Amino acid sequence: MLQWELVQLGSEARFHEEGKPRLLGLGYGERLILRQPPWKLGIRKLSWGRYLSERHFVMWLIADGELPICYGIVGEGSRSDVTLGENEVIVGGVRIQLQHKVRAISDGDVLQHRHPSLSYLPIKLFGEKLKLTQSNAVHACALHSDGRHIETGYAIAETVRFGRDR
Repeated sequence: MLQWELVQLGSEARFHEEGKPRLLGLGYGERLILRQPPWKLGIRKLSWGRYLSERHFVMWLIADGELPICYGIVGEGSRSDVTLGENEVIVGGVRIQLQHKVRAISDGDVLQHRHPSLSYLPIKLFGEKLKLTQSNAVHACALHSDGRHIETGYAIAETVRFGRDR
């Protein structure tokens, strides 16, 4: 079905787009494996993100659809009590307050963005169920636990939608 693996935590990460300032900081490697196409799994929307600092790691993954999936990690502990709001994510008792976008990494039709000349093909062959849109941005944020502000930093929040928006 859907499998997520943390491969490398706390690695130095660099992100650079031509003409924009470089982003440097801590990152991690992950592997997200879908054993079937998302439209066969009944996933309409997949949201995930992470906050990583020298002292804290928070990750979330939420799939909306026929079989909802809700998974999070705080530190080294797995959690199933994850809530995704308009401008916040709560994993366990830890709240990440997403503030302004520092940088939009991608927003819109994935194929149109990465392979414009091929973007019409999947929809022409298979219909709207194969439409894939992604929103991916770096946000300034504040980390809270037990109602107390712990630190400020940056989080990456991503959402992928499969098929037409409902």
